[in-house]
Amino acid sequence: MTQNTRTTYTPGPWTYHAPMNPTARPFVTRADGYTVAECMIAGESDARLIAAAPDLLAALHAVLESNSAAAHDFGAQSPQHQEAVRASQDHAEREARAAIARADGGA
Repeated sequence: MTQNTRTTYTPGPWTYHAPMNPTARPFVTRADGYTVAECMIAGESDARLIAAAPDLLAALHAVLESNSAAAHDFGAQSPQHQEAVRASQDHAEREARAAIARADGGA
């Protein structure tokens, strides 16, 4: 996923970690192992969503960029341009689906 250079949060990727024992809580780390979040109440579902947040944001940026490109007089563009826009949209859709799957615990 592309990284937004305007971020003021801890950049991704973030990783979900299941608790290692019954008294531990699920937690989320950044790439260097630093803990970004520890889920105190809801647990696994919230931790997975938190871990996927940077990917979800990047996917949303990609969708917006792709849609913006498509909106600029798509029909009047050359077939090559139309194909490039479709490829960009396909890529954005794959990123969005992957981010959603990660948030839902599927990746």
